[in-house]
Formats: sequence, structure tokens, C-alpha cells
Amino acid sequence: MKSLLLDVENCEVTVIEIENSPELEFFYEHLTCDVIDITERRINGEYFKIVCDDEGALKNFPIVSAINSNMDPMLFGNLMFFRGDPDTGELVGLTDEDIEHIRSSIHGIVATYRFKANSNFSINGRSSVCRYNPILVGCEY
Repeated sequence: MKSLLLDVENCEVTVIEIENSPELEFFYEHLTCDVIDITERRINGEYFKIVCDDEGALKNFPIVSAINSNMDPMLFGNLMFFRGDPDTGELVGLTDEDIEHIRSSIHGIVATYRFKANSNFSINGRSSVCRYNPILVGCEY
């Protein structure tokens, strides 16, 4: 079964081959989280199942991974995309056409993260970081 991983932490978009039905630990490892949610969203008119970090928006420094057409944040952290079986709701692997459909809605943005001057937090001694992030655009209910 194929899935597409949108890894905002490492700024990568990767096709993943999955043997059998994945266990929870598989998702925890690839999404780097402790609690997952499986949601369904429309991407360019087609519905996909998205496995995401259920607590992604609650992180100290949440990274937006999906926005809607109004530029509102929809999902945070790493995402894995699947199809859903219409009868059982089970996760189903993506076709090559599905992968290209989703990839066509993933765009790169340059994001700047700034930290409060008095926060005692910095990255390499800097109070702001600029980096390239892949983001899913047009993620709708």
C-alpha cells in the first residue's frame, strides 16, 4: 500500500510503501507524535484520508502543514495521505494518480519563526529562523 508523507519537520515529501495494515507505532514514528487523528479532507475536489498529529496545534512551535483556500491553518505537523474504503472506512493505499493529484497542491513557502527577545529561547543563538516549508494548499472540509 502506498502513502504520501508530507514531512514539515524535515521539509520533505516522500512516497512510502507500507506492508499490511500499519500499527499505531508506525504512525507515531513517521508523524513524530504521541496521538494521531484520521480526518477526511477535500484536496482539489477529491476526498482523501489524512493521518495527522492530533495535538499538532498544541506544540510549543506548531508548524502549519495544510491551509484552506482562505489561507486559514487546517492541520499542523507531519501528514500521511490515504484513500478510504467507502464500505469500511479503512485506509486504502494511493494510486500513482492520487499521489500526483496531492503533490499538485503541495507548495513551498518560506516561513520565518520569531521568538520573544526575553524568552531564553534561540536556535543557534538567533531569535528568528527562516526556512522552506512544504505546505498543502486548498485543504477543505
